[in-house]
Amino acid sequence: MDLFSRKIIGWRLATYLKTDLTLVALRHSIISRQPEKGTIHHSDRGSQYCANDYIEELNAHKFRISISRKGNPYNNACIESYQKKR
Repeated sequence: MDLFSRKIIGWRLATYLKTDLTLVALRHSIISRQPEKGTIHHSDRGSQYCANDYIEELNAHKFRISISRKGNPYNNACIESYQKKR
């Protein structure tokens, strides 16, 4: 979710939760939005977001990496509570 526009900019749906799924969503968002160097990428501490391949992709595109504090769900509340408006 782009917190400025509140738009979902990259997502994928599957019956599993693995790094390749999140990488596809990340790459889609990079292609569609072409973020500037230094754009902040925030996530929770999910293993798919902390995986080496995912971190390498973020670093390759010069993202600033932000990860929620351990045991603090409020750091990522904006996406955890996201509901599509109908």
